[in-house]
Amino acid sequence: AELESAEAFTNVINSVSDVSVGAVFAESVAKLWENVLYVGLFGDIRTSLDKRSTALKYINDYLAKLGVREGDTFDDVLWTITDVISVRGKDKSYGIIAELLRKLDNVTFKKTKNELIKELKANGNMAVILLDSLDDFQLNLETVSRAIQGLLKFIGESNKPSTPIDIRLCLPAELYHQF
Repeated sequence: AELESAEAFTNVINSVSDVSVGAVFAESVAKLWENVLYVGLFGDIRTSLDKRSTALKYINDYLAKLGVREGDTFDDVLWTITDVISVRGKDKSYGIIAELLRKLDNVTFKKTKNELIKELKANGNMAVILLDSLDDFQLNLETVSRAIQGLLKFIGESNKPSTPIDIRLCLPAELYHQF
């Protein structure tokens, strides 16, 4: 699943930045990024899964609760999830927003994610989320910097050899020392 649109990526960063209340910790922002990127993956990968798979049932139920329609692109799904964050996240902390997104009725984010991982492992498949490079991360803005810190923390914690889901972020070489 490739996040191609710079506008969608910027919208995610702005959405994550806009819901800042009180002290903001990279761990909380990382959880929010996990939700955002996995929901995008759920929307993108469901066309590749066996129609009878348990993972597909969980994914469809979870995405339906968020208002994601079948056939939405990865970018469309990200626009939807950032709208959900904006509506549900008004005057709330990152941690609370992540929990709101994780628990939607009986369909939980964790169960949906685990079912997808189990399905991928059972079939010997992998999923890759590719975040293409942006030329200007505007790291001088505190809110953008916090959003990027959370993203980097999430990616650093996520890429383990034991999981069939790989997240790749292309960083611009000219900003290497700033990162």
